[in-house]
Amino acid sequence: MALSTLGRAVAVLTAAAAAAAALTGCSEEPDDTKGGLPEGYVYVAQGGQYTDADLSIGVGSISDGTAALHLSADDIDGTEVVRAGEGDTVEAGHRSITVHRVDEGDRDEEGVALTVDGGGEDGGDQDAGASEDASPSAEPSQGASASGDPLDDPAVFAALPGRRTTHEGVTFALGSSLDGVARILVSAEGHEDEEIEVETGDKVDVAGRTVMAVEVRKESVFLKFTD
Repeated sequence: MALSTLGRAVAVLTAAAAAAAALTGCSEEPDDTKGGLPEGYVYVAQGGQYTDADLSIGVGSISDGTAALHLSADDIDGTEVVRAGEGDTVEAGHRSITVHRVDEGDRDEEGVALTVDGGGEDGGDQDAGASEDASPSAEPSQGASASGDPLDDPAVFAALPGRRTTHEGVTFALGSSLDGVARILVSAEGHEDEEIEVETGDKVDVAGRTVMAVEVRKESVFLKFTD
């Protein structure tokens, strides 16, 4: 697809984005001097993502004591984005997610401590029994697994708003992802920065590599190198 110009907004995003958080799983545990956290909690840094089976929880912007949680699972229609603060409980399909603490401040110190309930065997049986009648979240794109979660393919990685994702030496900064179109700034050592615009299934040559947009969702995009 043709290159597009994102303008000053993407430049500001790129300058501000964090580069250290891991893409999947929880980040380093927080300093627990502010009070006890429940057993079994997980801590997700701002811009990071926690995955457990089909469930994915991404943490977007944090402000005014609340965090934007990007939720996706087999029994969720697409990706839901909800804001939650300390003590709030939100539903993600058959699971309940409770926020126990929101850390706000410098970007590299921001994150959310949370627990997930309802992800055990009973929940899994419920999914299996309802799978034929439930409406699919989004038809799996090329490269996605039969479950509909692109991250089931180990070669797939996600780009989220407000951070930079580096994969195999190429850095992706997601400017926006709306109406099925993702606008991304791509940079790599030895290559000029490129601004690209992709839809699900598009393949684009960037920084000497070929990258495919496995799936474009609201405020997130799943990518995969195909060369």
